Amino acid sequence: MPDQEYLPTLSRFTTPQILFLMELAGVEKLPGTELVLSEIGQDQKEKIRRDFLSAGIIQMSDKGDCISPEYQSVLRTVFQPEAMIVAVRSLPQYGDQTLIFKHVEGKNAVLHSFPEAGIHRIAWIQVPHEIQGLLADWFPLTSYVSASTEMVMAEETFEEMNNLVQAGRREAAIKVLADLDLDEDEKEYLVGSIDGRIFSGSFAAMKIKDSRVLDGVSYAIVAGPSTAWQIERDTGEITGIHRIRIRRIGMEFSKTLDSLIRWFE
Repeated sequence: MPDQEYLPTLSRFTTPQILFLMELAGVEKLPGTELVLSEIGQDQKEKIRRDFLSAGIIQMSDKGDCISPEYQSVLRTVFQPEAMIVAVRSLPQYGDQTLIFKHVEGKNAVLHSFPEAGIHRIAWIQVPHEIQGLLADWFPLTSYVSASTEMVMAEETFEEMNNLVQAGRREAAIKVLADLDLDEDEKEYLVGSIDGRIFSGSFAAMKIKDSRVLDGVSYAIVAGPSTAWQIERDTGEITGIHRIRIRRIGMEFSKTLDSLIRWFE
């Protein structure tokens, strides 16, 4: 991959423009999204083609239109990444926002984001520093006080507790945790974070080959007024019983981000 200084600068694309490029690249599904290849109206397709030819994103050849050489690297990373990190942030007042980091090789990755409905923003970003900085800004978890608090519970127990919180039954939610070997204050903190969340989110990192996920890791986070928590499937599951591992997080979350970005190595 070329040095950052010489990389072409891509910016905002509409969904029809992305579909046009997907068809040209022979891609059936846009990684990290639910977007699948579909038909574009002929008039719209011709306009996109003219715009892309004028911008130098595509060019004509003996075999028909093709992606211009200087844009092949960035679009290959968008459409055929070898590794990917998907971060979703949920704010009570705004809903979900998504950042997708896609990587093939070298010190650069592509940031694929969605500033508004139907708009795709594509930009080069450096690995690891710019990714770490952006995720730390989006998820300011290092400002929380961490603790050694950790608990494992059946998935059904977690779902029951969460449903009670969402129903406004906070005391009943705390009682669901009665059998856990955990200080009462920590149970209050956990339920209070879910009930009064300031932000929550999820992370998924994966290796990809031929459009198939080979390996991956995922977890969720929730941050309330005074504590923040990481939630993930317990890898030591008992056969037939799915369990959830929850631990309180804070300053050490920077190490968690480091481990995420190592999926790009």
